[in-house]
Amino acid sequence: MRRHRRSSGIPSGRNVPGLLAGVFLLLAVGASCEKNSFVLDPPDPGVETLAKDTVWKQKKSPYRVTESLVIAPEATLTIEPGVEVLLGPEAKIQCYGRIVAEGKKQQPIRFLALEGEPWDKIECLGGKPSADGRTQANVFRHCIVQGGRGIKARDTDILVESCTFRHNVDTPVSLEFSAGRIAGNRIHDNSTELEAASGNGGGLVVYSDREVTVEDNDVHDNVSSGGRDGGGGIYAYAYDGGKVSVVNNRIRRNRSDRYGGGLVAYQCEVAGNLVEENAADDSGGGIFALGGTIHGNRVEGNHARRGGGLYVEASLLRQNTVANNTAPPFGGGGLFYYGEGRVEENTFYGNGSQGEEPGDAIVVSGGPVLRRNNIVASQGYALRVQTHRLAPDLDARENFWGTRDAEVVIARVYDWLDDAERGVADWQGFRNRWIREAPPPPPDFLIYAVEGEQWTLRWSYPPDVPIAGFRVHWAGPSGFPLLEGQVLGPEERSVRLARPNPEAAFFCLSAFREGEKGEIVESAVSRLLPVPAPAPDPQVSRTAPAGAGIQPVQPGR
Repeated sequence: MRRHRRSSGIPSGRNVPGLLAGVFLLLAVGASCEKNSFVLDPPDPGVETLAKDTVWKQKKSPYRVTESLVIAPEATLTIEPGVEVLLGPEAKIQCYGRIVAEGKKQQPIRFLALEGEPWDKIECLGGKPSADGRTQANVFRHCIVQGGRGIKARDTDILVESCTFRHNVDTPVSLEFSAGRIAGNRIHDNSTELEAASGNGGGLVVYSDREVTVEDNDVHDNVSSGGRDGGGGIYAYAYDGGKVSVVNNRIRRNRSDRYGGGLVAYQCEVAGNLVEENAADDSGGGIFALGGTIHGNRVEGNHARRGGGLYVEASLLRQNTVANNTAPPFGGGGLFYYGEGRVEENTFYGNGSQGEEPGDAIVVSGGPVLRRNNIVASQGYALRVQTHRLAPDLDARENFWGTRDAEVVIARVYDWLDDAERGVADWQGFRNRWIREAPPPPPDFLIYAVEGEQWTLRWSYPPDVPIAGFRVHWAGPSGFPLLEGQVLGPEERSVRLARPNPEAAFFCLSAFREGEKGEIVESAVSRLLPVPAPAPDPQVSRTAPAGAGIQPVQPGR
C-alpha cells in the first residue's frame, strides 16, 4: 500500500509571542498542511483488506485485529451494537471506504487493547462516495474507545456522537480537513504522551477548512503534553475559510504544558461553554484564542502564567462570565488581551493571583476597545495597561468598576499615572451601576448554619442587578458534573437545604436572568461548598468554616 505523505496537520507558534504567532501559524499552514489524495495500492504483505461490504456481528464478537486492517474505497464495514473489537499492539484500521459503528446506550461498541499495550489508531481517509458523488459520512455512535491512539479523520465526513473516549495515549478524536459533528461525547483521562512532535489537543483536535461542530461534550481531565501549541481539552483551528464552532461544551480540569489549558481556538466560534478549573503552564488557563468570536461562555477557576481565565488576541469577547481565575501579578488573572479587538458586555469578578500579592483582573497590551463591562476587583488592580506610553489611549469607557467613587476607579486602574512608561486608560463616563446587558455576577458572602440533617444557607447580592432568580446546584465527590436543584426567587437571600441523595458531596449557588433571545444567562457559580455532616444534636447549630468565599455565622442568626 502506497501511503500518502502525512503532514503534521498543526502548525507551530510556541516561541513566537503576540500577533506574530498568528502570522507564523498562517504561514506555516501553506508550507506543510496541503491536502493529499488517497491512493490504495495492493496492501502490504500480512495486512488484511476488506474489499467488499462487511458486517461484524454481535454473536461473533469479539473481533481481534492483530495486524493492520485496510477497508477498500468501495467497501463499508458495519459494526453491530455490543461488538467488542480488540486491537493488538500497534495494530490499526485504515478506512478508505466507510465505517458505520452504531451501538446503543445499553450495548455500546468497544474498541479496546488486546494485550494491554496501546494499539495504533482508526484512520478514516478520503471516504466512500454515494450515488450523487458526495462522501458518505463515517459514523461512530455509542462507542467506547480506550487504550490506543483514537480515531483520526482526514479529508472525509464523520459523525462522532454519544461515545466515550478514555485512557488513550494520543488525541482520541482528530479531524483534519474534514467535515463533521462531534456531539454528546464524554472525553476524559486522555493524554498526548505518545505524540510529542505535536502534542496538541489532549481530548480533541479539529483543523479544517470545512464545517465542523463540536457541541455538548464533557471534556475533562485530559493532558496536552508535547512540542507545539497546546489545548489541554480541545485544539480547534478554522483554516482557509473553514467554520469551526465549539459550543455548549463542559471543559473542565484539563491541563496544557503550553497554551490553552481548556481550549485553544484559532478563528473559531466559541460560545456557551463552561470552562472550569483548567490550567496552562504558559498562557490562557481556560481559553487561548486568536481571532474569532468568544461569546456567552462561563470561564471560572482557571490558572495560567498569563491570562488565568483567557489569553486573547484580535477577537470579539462578548457577554462572557470570567470569575475566580488566577495568574501571577502582571499576568491578568481574568484576561490578558494582546492587540486590537473588542471586549464588551462581559462580567469580570473575583479574578486575581493565588499569592500574597493581589494581582490584576485584566491586563492589556495593545488597543482593544473595552466598553460596557462589569470589571469588579475587590483586591489589586481591575485593569493594568501594559502598552507603551506613546500608544493611543486605551478606550475603557462606560464600564462599571464595582464603585460609584471616581477616586476608587483611579486606584483600581494601573496606567500612565502609576508608571510614566505605560499608556493611558480613558475610563471617563464610567457607569455607577451594574451593566445589565452583561451576565449577572455570582452570589457572594455565603454563610450556612447546620441544624440536624439540614442547614440554612444565606448570601448577599447587589440589589440593582436585574435577575430572574437563583439556582442551587449539587455535585458528586469529584465536584463534577453539576446537577440543578431548587430554583429560588430574585428576592430570596436564604434557603433551607438537605442532601438530595447520598452521592451529593458539594453544593453551590448561581444567579440567572433571561437573555436577548429568551435563553437563560447564568452567572458563575459560587465556590463549591462541601455538604456538611449532620450536627450531633439536632437542637444545636454548627457554623460553616471560614475561607474560600464562606463567611462564618453565629448559631441562631
